[in-house]
Amino acid sequence: MNQNAKSTKRLKRTVLIGLGGTGKKALLHAKKRFLETFGEDPPLVKYLLIDTTSSNADRVAAETPSGRVDVRLKADEILHIEARGASLLPQVHDEIREWFPPKADLKANILSGAGQIRALGRLALFANATIVYENLRDLLALARDYRDERPSDRQKHVYEPYTPHLTVALVGSLAGGTGSGIFLDVAFALRQLMKDEDQLFGYLLLPDIYVNSSCHLDIPS
Repeated sequence: MNQNAKSTKRLKRTVLIGLGGTGKKALLHAKKRFLETFGEDPPLVKYLLIDTTSSNADRVAAETPSGRVDVRLKADEILHIEARGASLLPQVHDEIREWFPPKADLKANILSGAGQIRALGRLALFANATIVYENLRDLLALARDYRDERPSDRQKHVYEPYTPHLTVALVGSLAGGTGSGIFLDVAFALRQLMKDEDQLFGYLLLPDIYVNSSCHLDIPS
């Protein structure tokens, strides 16, 4: 395609980070909206899902100018945090023992979800603290890469950032075990890695969102 014939789209340099199952759904629907709006994944938008389950079968359908396509997260957009030998971690690490609830239902291994137990979600994060920190650092560096602004024959548009600074959004739920267990530590790690001019937003769903709207609770005033 002739570069001169391409339209120029201006976007913020954006990093979307999903936590747990709710975060995964949010990332998929964000990708869907971008695909339906631009007909492609804008290179100025980066994604990362941090989850205690490795399943990547989830997808949504997007209607693009080229037809209907399935939207899913790429392998390099998913960070699976697991904890083998999880039951031993509070015993051998003082920093974990300081906050881990003594009566928590501790699994031998955390491999496929935190079982809606916040302490297990945070335990999985602590078991992978270095990996998570390095992935966040590399993701922010990638989001700042000016090569994404260069026109490419593979892209339908030319993308220009409004500003060199980043807009980072953390998305998850406070109802389950993964998102509610790790959102605060991930936010602190991001703030350490971000520049003063960057913006960090958190979008955290409360448990009410999962209650069937047709149900009515009669709570006395």
